[in-house]
Amino acid sequence: MTNRIFNPDGVPAPLAAYSHGARMPAQARVLHSAGQIGRWDNDAPIPPTFREQAEAVWNRLTKILATSDLALTDIVKINFYLTDAADVVTNREVFTKVLGDHRPPTTLVVVSRLTLPDYKIEIEVVATD
Repeated sequence: MTNRIFNPDGVPAPLAAYSHGARMPAQARVLHSAGQIGRWDNDAPIPPTFREQAEAVWNRLTKILATSDLALTDIVKINFYLTDAADVVTNREVFTKVLGDHRPPTTLVVVSRLTLPDYKIEIEVVATD
């Protein structure tokens, strides 16, 4: 059995590019990422725009997944933390571009701030093979 991402009958369709559920096989290896912030490198400056930070986060997550022989299509859950609700549309544009037709369940929360005031986004994922 492979991962199964689904939208059950009787539940309203998702409002954006996500699905309502994901089921993994019993013997799947599971990877939980730490929350990743929008910085290309610890020595690099924090990018000023939300889009640049979101792209940096997905770059980091791609590398974390690859270290465990996993791909973006192995993601079964995404948690987004944004500091400004005005960035929701841009966030959707970025992750839809990155994930293509892959639509894992997501949670998006708008928070008052992240660890440093210049961070605009943090993402954590769960992936399985």
